[in-house]
Amino acid sequence: LFHGGGTRHKALESLTYCTPIISTQIGVEGIGLQDTHHYWRAETAEEFAQQILSTVEDREGARSRVVTARNDLQEVLSWNSVGAKLRSNYKKLILNDSSIN
Repeated sequence: LFHGGGTRHKALESLTYCTPIISTQIGVEGIGLQDTHHYWRAETAEEFAQQILSTVEDREGARSRVVTARNDLQEVLSWNSVGAKLRSNYKKLILNDSSIN
């Protein structure tokens, strides 16, 4: 993905199945993934090829990165986490608190 907007369903689906994510920065924008910590960033065809090879050559490292990404995002995107944030924001709305996030 080199341009566009919206939710990055392919990246989230990849994490669901614990498969490595190799993406442009735009491809994972807005979902909280960090380059070199959660996914492999590639902006050109050559970089994509190089990143694919690196995941194949270091399968254990790739698995570790995917598990880290999945666990980190689960904390933010789980139903419990989203529900807690909604409850907090509703409470702030009711109390007319302007610090809604």
